[in-house]
Amino acid sequence: MSVVAVKNLYSMTLSALDALKCEHHELFLQCAKCRVKVGSMWLLDSGALAHFTHQKSDFVHFIPATKQDRIPVKTAAHTIYVEGHGTVLLKHYINKTLVTTRVYPVLYIPQVTTRLLSMGDSYSKE
Repeated sequence: MSVVAVKNLYSMTLSALDALKCEHHELFLQCAKCRVKVGSMWLLDSGALAHFTHQKSDFVHFIPATKQDRIPVKTAAHTIYVEGHGTVLLKHYINKTLVTTRVYPVLYIPQVTTRLLSMGDSYSKE
């Protein structure tokens, strides 16, 4: 099972991570080193139309939405709103080298529970 194969990643529970192996070749949630990373994980989503996060502290630059400019997002249960957008810096490894990638625009939606990177957006270049 891959992270991309999980439908509706924004509502994914931690139990879905039980089937994933980490970089230490252990089950992700059984690895003490990786379990602490869950709270700050970004998941790739092939179905997401944009990048988004629920943590305002993720942003290095943030523009809040005014009340009249908030964008509604429909979920299965209710409507939530984009409360702003901005730039996020993600640290990750490429060929064992730690690099930082600037991601913009990232939407701020406090009601979601998972940080998502849109795979479609990831392939577009500025």
